[in-house]
Amino acid sequence: MQKEIVLLEDTKTDLYEGIDKTSLMESHDLWKKEVLEGALERESLQQVFICKSCSSSMDVAWNFLSKGSCKEWDSVLTLEQKSGRGQLRRQWVSPVGNIYASLVLPSFTEEQKKAGWQDKFSVFVAWVIADYLDADEKNIKIKWPNDILQNGYKVAGILLEERENKLVLGIGINVASAPVRGEMREEAQVPAGTLENKNESLLPFSVWSGLVKKLKKVYENRLLSLKDEEFVSVVSNRLAYRGHKVYLENSSREVYEILRVDSRGRLVLLKEDKTEFRINSGSICVYK
Repeated sequence: MQKEIVLLEDTKTDLYEGIDKTSLMESHDLWKKEVLEGALERESLQQVFICKSCSSSMDVAWNFLSKGSCKEWDSVLTLEQKSGRGQLRRQWVSPVGNIYASLVLPSFTEEQKKAGWQDKFSVFVAWVIADYLDADEKNIKIKWPNDILQNGYKVAGILLEERENKLVLGIGINVASAPVRGEMREEAQVPAGTLENKNESLLPFSVWSGLVKKLKKVYENRLLSLKDEEFVSVVSNRLAYRGHKVYLENSSREVYEILRVDSRGRLVLLKEDKTEFRINSGSICVYK
């Protein structure tokens, strides 16, 4: 076993700026509590590389992966990122205190590719994250394909990137604060919110470490054993706006109703003429 947290101390590169224990404690009250509760002393087979700031955690993860500095299920967590990105390469606003992390995932096997996991893996990950964050029924839903909502507010988002059969998953979770309307793109339909937990403060590293363990467990124990019908059921039951009237962003505003996802992770919509319509990507907007 090894120390789970690796502080990238006394380092400043074009990609990231390092951080030491003192600076970590001073960065935010949540991080101070993490350190005082012994987060830096935990041991794990997986490592989390922590930096003060970076262009984006995905950039650092890809860089480390290319150099062999990290392995499968290792991750990069940054306190602040300057060029974070989300769906359709949109910028992710990244104040200190929230979770901005990227996780190195195993490459798809030939068996997984034949089972269609390259197509549906992103929405599957969204379901796992929503299920993990909703442990005490906090009303968390998936805004297909990769946003996580709580009570109608966006509290998290994911981005899956594949390069040369290698996978990195980027995740942002608002545990301390959320951008206000003026900091978001003008056409954003869903307001941002902070993840709520009635029982205790949500500490960034503790939430992240637990989420990585959950993802790893589900990946190893359920990925290939999950039947198509179960995949459709569990993901569809988490869909936000199911049964609501929606339209596709940057479209003619044709009216659809969200039905479910199919076995390939596509969103199944019902047209006004009662025929079904499937989409692989895009952004859903709800009619007010």
